[in-house]
Amino acid sequence: LVLMSPDSRTGRFTSPWPYGRVLAAIEDLAIFCYWVHILRDAAADLSAGGDGLVYFPKSDLEVFGLTVTDLHRLKDQGRANDAYRRLAAFEAGRARDHLDRGSKHLAGVLAVAPPVNVRALKQLVDTYVAVLTDLSARRFDVFASPSSGD
Repeated sequence: LVLMSPDSRTGRFTSPWPYGRVLAAIEDLAIFCYWVHILRDAAADLSAGGDGLVYFPKSDLEVFGLTVTDLHRLKDQGRANDAYRRLAAFEAGRARDHLDRGSKHLAGVLAVAPPVNVRALKQLVDTYVAVLTDLSARRFDVFASPSSGD
């Protein structure tokens, strides 16, 4: 077991892994968290700025028969439709693929990271897994108000 250690000249922590391996190990987990963030905040992002923010790829919207105008209408109506639920389920599958790939490297990353970073990374991944589980249970209806029961 080789742990990260501070460089004697700079005091910066160095990894026993080459940068490319660290990037490969963490990149999929970061993308997983990013996709979950997009799914969780889709309704709120539509209210940001003048026209709102939409992070779904235009090509994915088109595949599921949706437009940005449709997303605004769903937000205004306070309810997801079947097309949106299919889009969100597709993107959730994409997120889970990144989680699966990243999880294969997670034990190796955790073995070389300082303990405080281990706890933070575990909490981050666990939190986003819980958020995705909750979104899935609600059938991805981020447009419904919390009091509506959806």
